[in-house]
Amino acid sequence: MLLQNLEWAGAYTTALDYYHRGKSERLSLAVITRTKWALQQQLLLLPPAQELNKTPLSKLSFYECCRLTLHVFGLAVVFIDTSDAYSHLQILAMRLKTWLERLYVYGYGTDSAHLLLWMLILGGIAALGKPERPWFVSRLAIVLQRLNITWDDAQEILEKFLWLENACGTAGRELWSEAVKSSALHDVTIS
Repeated sequence: MLLQNLEWAGAYTTALDYYHRGKSERLSLAVITRTKWALQQQLLLLPPAQELNKTPLSKLSFYECCRLTLHVFGLAVVFIDTSDAYSHLQILAMRLKTWLERLYVYGYGTDSAHLLLWMLILGGIAALGKPERPWFVSRLAIVLQRLNITWDDAQEILEKFLWLENACGTAGRELWSEAVKSSALHDVTIS
């Protein structure tokens, strides 16, 4: 169900991107809007990990981190007209941080690191101006050191998940810059 929602969100994001670029001959704003409301309903139906009663915890943690990141993306990109988004994003950022702390992916392969990059960047964007922001910056700095990539490389990775440049790009670059500075400060302190 989670993968299906990720696919639907990706299809919606692609349609929205095409619409913004004027490349959607067959998609009207009405169709995109109906798709948006159907997607919102599907996202709300995703049960939290605690309701799944599955083990091991690592699978539940991956699921919940993806679910929460999908909700962040949904609130920030798909449902941007939601009132009081700031409070909702703070709650999602706090929950995502809690679940990411349970998730150990630093010893895993590149795909897991790419997934973590996506989660940390969207979580960090949601945490802008909130107490959780430094945590996301510091964890992103660790992932940046491990992957040794540029922002352009990161964007290619993010687009494999869910990413809409005109909605996330500026905030993502700002977060990236903070993480790079944090990483550089960390290297200076160690030396």
